[in-house]
Amino acid sequence: MNNQPILTLQAMQEAVKKALRLYHKDSKEGAPLRPLRSYQRLRPTCRNDRQATNQLLTDAVEQLKKEHPEEARIITANHFDGLTMKEVAYQIGLGEAATYERKARGIEWLAEILWDMENLPDTDGIEGDKDKTSRLPPYEEPIVG
Repeated sequence: MNNQPILTLQAMQEAVKKALRLYHKDSKEGAPLRPLRSYQRLRPTCRNDRQATNQLLTDAVEQLKKEHPEEARIITANHFDGLTMKEVAYQIGLGEAATYERKARGIEWLAEILWDMENLPDTDGIEGDKDKTSRLPPYEEPIVG
């Protein structure tokens, strides 16, 4: 097995952002998560690239929801349900700027979940054990000083 990362974490974040923007677009618009092994395993079971990309995003958001439900809710409402950020902010009772910050943080964690799924060694050979791949620490304010 090749242990080299498919994408750097930063490249993964950019791919996730693009995939989220394309969530409701036609499959011809591209599949930014195509380089991932998890995408390659999922693709044969899907009708097209968009369905495979969206399924991978949905699975990752489900993992995110376990530890960061508000960020997962923001991403779901904005990208999956098609609400504007202003509508999402109103819905959850936060200011728009705070909602954008939480969405950005959620996208970073989403990218980490996918990155971990790709880059952690598969020691037991069980692909379905996603719990071990997304042990993200709870968000804490950075310590300054």
